[in-house]
Amino acid sequence: WCTSSPLLNERLPLSLVDRIRPEIQETLTRIRFDYDENMPDEWLAFQNQMSLKNERQSRSVRHKITVGNDAKAVLEGDGANYQQKIQPLATLYANLTHNQDGDMRRALKREMESKGRQSIIVIASLVNKPPNLGGLTRTCEIFNVETLVVPDMKIRNHQVYKQLSVTAEKWMPLKEVPPSLLPLYIRQLKNGGYKILALEQAARSQRLQEYIFPEKVAVLLGKEKEGVPAELLNLVDDCIEIPQLGIVRSLNVHVSGSLLIWEYTRQRLISRSEGVTRKRKAF
Repeated sequence: WCTSSPLLNERLPLSLVDRIRPEIQETLTRIRFDYDENMPDEWLAFQNQMSLKNERQSRSVRHKITVGNDAKAVLEGDGANYQQKIQPLATLYANLTHNQDGDMRRALKREMESKGRQSIIVIASLVNKPPNLGGLTRTCEIFNVETLVVPDMKIRNHQVYKQLSVTAEKWMPLKEVPPSLLPLYIRQLKNGGYKILALEQAARSQRLQEYIFPEKVAVLLGKEKEGVPAELLNLVDDCIEIPQLGIVRSLNVHVSGSLLIWEYTRQRLISRSEGVTRKRKAF
């Protein structure tokens, strides 16, 4: 079983092509966005074509499994398991109507924004290490967070940050709020109807698995070593802590933030599913 590869200009085993295709696509996409902003948007169309082709192949191809000296073909759904990567760009591209102005990236952003974002704001103004901010950017983009607040927008140009964000900063709404302006910003969010949470181990903190998130929340993350200062703790509505079973005192701020974002997302997904079920019963 072989296939012709235009990238490698030779015939390769289909299983090898399936393995390396996602890595090639991700690498070329990163080059596309990071180093040549003026390149025509035909690449996005090509990537979508490759993604859809890969999806069709994964549905129809037979996977050979060797048992002793016997090789038998197993169809999808007959017990074989294999990687099937999520292709968000392909899904967005498939929903686009004909683009009159030819600007594919803008059209994709408009399509993404039309889906609506989750009403959670992650405030990372106290975080200053590029790896943590880059990882948070990627997590926030993946879970469609409303806004990620950073101490300085110049972080987008930091090479280590970009390595961790893997182009997420090009799709994720970022807002600059320096630490000195956090009290004012927190008050503005409260006036806008957001419940303010701090991810911190405190005297009155509640456990993450027991906390019921409202729809509109803003989460304040602490400094890498010191956590959330006392003067800011007194401005938040609730403190959330993540239960620990080991010896080390606390989690990395990026990891902690990601766990909270997922728990918020999980509760929203359950609420949405229950809402759909109630509507079906009503009919």
